[in-house]
Amino acid sequence: SLTGALGTALEHAHGGASTLLATSGLVGVQAAYLLAAVAEEYDRRVPVRVVGQVAKLYEALEYDCPGVESVPLFRNTDDCLGPGTIAIAGPEIPHERSSGRLFGVLRENPNACVVQLVGSGETPLTDARCTIHSHELVNHPTRETLVDVHDALDPVHTVVTHRHGGAEG
Repeated sequence: SLTGALGTALEHAHGGASTLLATSGLVGVQAAYLLAAVAEEYDRRVPVRVVGQVAKLYEALEYDCPGVESVPLFRNTDDCLGPGTIAIAGPEIPHERSSGRLFGVLRENPNACVVQLVGSGETPLTDARCTIHSHELVNHPTRETLVDVHDALDPVHTVVTHRHGGAEG
């Protein structure tokens, strides 16, 4: 899913489209790093701008990738968007905050592209004149995988944390 989402964003941006990659904060940092590496490896120089919370995390983690510009605060969406540029912002469904502001500008532009990298289980947006893609990304193992690992290791105690929506019985 991640490869597909990044490939879609690169393809549209390389074709000159203003492109928004809407995702969560840390996944946005990961995406920026990977896009910079791919751009360098394949000589596909596409400007990447990490925006809002993604930019704050990018800076806090002291990333400095070639071709990636950090825009933690912006007054004008023109500071983030541009033909042939990929803006990476959250949240993953662009209905509020940074990605929501940017989507508001792109939604009626038939030459723009929005790629939603969704890991929350929320329903992606589908209604706009711009091209919209969505990819599911789950960075956590399945319950079955956790049970298999647990059974293989036979630990004395197991603590599983970081679950949205409460714990299962």
